[in-house]
Amino acid sequence: MRARALLLAVLCAAAWTASDAGPPEELTLRTLSGSEVTLEPGQPGDPLIIHFWASWCPSCLAELPALDRLARDTCDGRVRILAVNLVESSETVSRVVRERGLSLEIARDPDGALFRLLAGGSMPANYIRTPEGVSRSEGPMSEKDWVRVLGEAGCREPADLPPEPAPDSSRTGNAPRD
Repeated sequence: MRARALLLAVLCAAAWTASDAGPPEELTLRTLSGSEVTLEPGQPGDPLIIHFWASWCPSCLAELPALDRLARDTCDGRVRILAVNLVESSETVSRVVRERGLSLEIARDPDGALFRLLAGGSMPANYIRTPEGVSRSEGPMSEKDWVRVLGEAGCREPADLPPEPAPDSSRTGNAPRD
């Protein structure tokens, strides 16, 4: 069954790349618990965020807890969020999830086919489908960035958003004068 799901992902990737017509209508991944999850990234529908991460990516590890907390506290099931690990073993992924106390839905992309299909580029990366359309992002996102993205997807504003840090006036050339 796993081989069939992998083959499907690879064939979908090849078909999308060859046709450049957009993502496939349906993809199936396996979660850490062993169940299959079917995604429809190419179809309009409910908001969907696929967050690609890896344990060897420091910024991925730094932002996972904030995404997990915000998803749990503000989304109330209105947005499907899937954290997809890129090419690491189940054991490694399980260890990171356990150590960080994550409750996000976690799946693996064992050969990187889904990453190449939907995100590509650098890590961390995101595939984001909201009512306004599809977007992709690369690189780390702050908690404020996640609040914005989750809000656009349909989550509510968190009650305990940390305050913005004060600008560092020594870098801007606008240092206070005595």
